[in-house]
Amino acid sequence: MTLPSWNDTPTKKVILDFMTSTGDKNSPDMDVQGNILDHEYEIKEGRHKVAQVSKKWFRVRDTYGVEIAPDQEDVVILAITVALDNMAHARK
Repeated sequence: MTLPSWNDTPTKKVILDFMTSTGDKNSPDMDVQGNILDHEYEIKEGRHKVAQVSKKWFRVRDTYGVEIAPDQEDVVILAITVALDNMAHARK
């Protein structure tokens, strides 16, 4: 997913640097689908859902629920969640 707000920002650089330094180049790609305005996302690896990100059920500002499949890297999913939040706030 590429959004206009995902331009060259300091947050993008930090996330990409982290992913490059810790990522496995042979690991499968992840795909994020959802609604940036509703803050509801599903993260998939191929056809398999590996995480669900939701802000819908929380009343505290900038609080997300993140459900991660047991066999996934928590840090990677949380980095994706931070990137999504950054993109959502950049649109305001």
